[in-house]
Parts: sequence; structure tokens; C-alpha cells
Amino acid sequence: MTEGATPQWTIEDLKRHLQYTVDLELFTIPFYLTALYSIQDSTSDAYKLIQSVVIEEMLHLELACNLNRVFGQIPLAKPLAYDYDKGAIPHINEGMDHIDPKLKAQLTPHVIKLGSCSENTINVMALVELPEDRTGRQPDMNPSSTEYGSIGLLYDAVHFGVNQLYETYVNTDISLVQLDGQFLSDFEGRPLQI
Repeated sequence: MTEGATPQWTIEDLKRHLQYTVDLELFTIPFYLTALYSIQDSTSDAYKLIQSVVIEEMLHLELACNLNRVFGQIPLAKPLAYDYDKGAIPHINEGMDHIDPKLKAQLTPHVIKLGSCSENTINVMALVELPEDRTGRQPDMNPSSTEYGSIGLLYDAVHFGVNQLYETYVNTDISLVQLDGQFLSDFEGRPLQI
């Protein structure tokens, strides 16, 4: 691909990335639930906040699965993607992120493993949930990428692939505008539109 050329995605590229979204969203749920259930007081602000995030992650997983189905793919729960002992988040490579170094320094060091609610666990959650790149840098839309610096950059890539392939591969009454609104609104801070 030449410098400045628009990357051309195939349906296989998009389906692979759609599975990445399922891998990532499903990874978060046990991680967050383990921390949640370690909190003794279910009326505490910490409990309620983490519980609300878990519910959002379940919604994100549902939306990711639905988007897989729109493109004719059955999403899979692949056990190897959820190996917490590896100390890695599926398809996220922090070395590639565009996070402000001061903010990142506040969230490290950290270890990615199941455990009780702690400063480490909250730091990992914060790193996972940083939704978007605010540096103004153009995200990598290379369809062969398997890792991204943040969840926001992964979803930027998925959005790019969906926009490029939607009209060719989707035969439905759902418009791309509706699909974008449902799938991406939560990540852009807008209320979900149904």
C-alpha cells in the first residue's frame, strides 16, 4: 500500500476484527465481576459504579455479537482469548497507545489478572476503558492489524471496515446510519438511540 492510499478491507478482514471486538468485550466481564464481588458493601458507590460498567460491557458484547451477525458471522467465545494468566488484554497493546504520558504514568504499574478490587484493578479498567485517542493522530486502518493501542482505536478500525463494506455485504432494512448510532454512540458519549 502506498503512502496516503486508502486501505482496502475484505470481508474476511472485517469479520476477523468483529471477532476481536467480541474477544475484548467478553474479556472484561469476568475481570470486572471478580472485582465487583470482592466488595462487601453492595450499597457502596464503588460497587454501584463497577456494576454499572459491567452492565455496559454486557451491552457492548451484545452489540458486538449483533454486528457480527449483520455481516453473516457467528461470534465465538474462544477460551484462549481469555487467558488472564498471560497478563494481556485481547487485541490491545499498550505500547501502541496514544495516551497522554502523564495519565498513563498515573495508571501504572499494573498487572492484568483476576482479583479483588484494588488500585491495580481500577488502573487496568481505566486503561481498557480509555475510549478514544485525543491526540489527533490518524489511527492505523490497516486491515492486517491484530493489535491496537486502545479499545477506541480498535473500534475506529471496525468503523472504517464497516463503512467500506456495508453496502456490498449487508442485505437488510437497517441503514448504516442506524447501525452506527446503535453501535458507536456509547463510545462517543451520546445516549444510545434505538
